[in-house]
Amino acid sequence: MAEHVVDGLDPEQSSEPRMPRREIERAVFRPDALRPHLPAFRVSESFWAVYWNGWAADLLCDLIGEDNLELRFVWSTDPEAKPHRAPMGF
Repeated sequence: MAEHVVDGLDPEQSSEPRMPRREIERAVFRPDALRPHLPAFRVSESFWAVYWNGWAADLLCDLIGEDNLELRFVWSTDPEAKPHRAPMGF
């Protein structure tokens, strides 16, 4: 469970949260507001979603196994990185 709530979502570049679950299809974060030392965090705009920092997601994948965990890339400061087409679409 992610206990840290980070107000780091860039509302101008991110999609509006879709009701009823407040899903954010395109999440763009303000790098200055993120905490890379945290394994996971939530944003106040979408209270149920958990975002994992890359190092923690890799660690989970190593512990659980790639066959038992689906990682979906959401966002990066690298402009060449392509997010998953539907990161919250389960």
